[in-house]
Amino acid sequence: MSQIAIVEDDAGLRRGLADCLEDLGHEVRCFSCVEELRPAIGRWVPDLLVLDLNLPGEGGLPYLRAIREKGSLVDLPVLVMSGRTYARDRIEGLEAGADDYMSKPFDPDEFCARVETLIRRGGSKNPVSIEGKGLLQTQDMMVNIGDRSVWNGLRWSNLTAMEFRLLSTFLRYPGKVLSVEDLLRMVWEFPPGTGNPSLVRWAVNQLRSKVEVEPSRPKRIVTRPRKGYFFAGKGVSTSGDGAISSFVEPPELASSLLAAAPAGILAVDSHGRCVLWNCEVTKFLGYTKEEVLGSSLHKKVHPEFTQKVQKSLSDLFSGNLCPPGPVRVGFLHKVGHKVDVNMFMYPFRLGDSTYAAAVLHPSETPFFNGIPHKDL
Repeated sequence: MSQIAIVEDDAGLRRGLADCLEDLGHEVRCFSCVEELRPAIGRWVPDLLVLDLNLPGEGGLPYLRAIREKGSLVDLPVLVMSGRTYARDRIEGLEAGADDYMSKPFDPDEFCARVETLIRRGGSKNPVSIEGKGLLQTQDMMVNIGDRSVWNGLRWSNLTAMEFRLLSTFLRYPGKVLSVEDLLRMVWEFPPGTGNPSLVRWAVNQLRSKVEVEPSRPKRIVTRPRKGYFFAGKGVSTSGDGAISSFVEPPELASSLLAAAPAGILAVDSHGRCVLWNCEVTKFLGYTKEEVLGSSLHKKVHPEFTQKVQKSLSDLFSGNLCPPGPVRVGFLHKVGHKVDVNMFMYPFRLGDSTYAAAVLHPSETPFFNGIPHKDL
């Protein structure tokens, strides 16, 4: 038995939907508007929300957008209902975060089938999802399983649960054309002949906006006209401990950093993950770039200096000025001993993302007004 919330202002339809679901053995709570739902859902989280878009007061669409932003309802399955039948209205509901969309009037049996599908998917691990806490890596893309984020070569983006399931499916079947019907069955678990094709088209576009460098010219998730979609790349290799076997550095990022100074250079994103590690840093610390890219920089910092580095990164990404001179930092060498270095940190932007570049010099390097003396 699952717990379902129905938000519908038409009392007759609300009661009819509740009867259908109660006949299937579900516990149903009914609400006439979002304002009635809010206090109840603060104390009780349903397994599924059936939401009408045309509601008095706040309205279903703004509420759906709000719960998809943050909080405990981010991954709550939501079935949207609306009397609007235009394609643009369906897309708007899906873009707001609906898992499925039904136009009124609809067949009660189809409604029950879609509800059962959403509940089944929400209550179990999806068979195509890739579980774990490590990283997935393709030729030029990386996925952090733990926080459902993806590196597309220029920036990290967070994925919704639906986007993660969809990407997982493509990665498991590289090069194979998956039809709309295949994806409705594999990702959303809809029975054959059910599910909304608009849902797939919208979801693919959303995913492309995060995994493609140029979403309007996709090179990873490619359309095969009248056939479906396929992932144009190799499958994934996984690593449970967070290390990855190889990583393709973004050429723009690498060139801009390597030109900055003839010294050890590394860079991290706003999550503290290394996205660049040049050979001079390897000379200092022993780690190769293959051993560190995608992992947290804090794991390579000596515990005595962890808070200092965290504060420096926090200040940098919050827009505060970096220290004018070098910061003395102790790193952990691969063999275990501490290595003292002088570190300069600089913020820089690439596309829509901000990174922190760190230039490292040996601790014995003399400095004058913040500039390595040997470079004067």
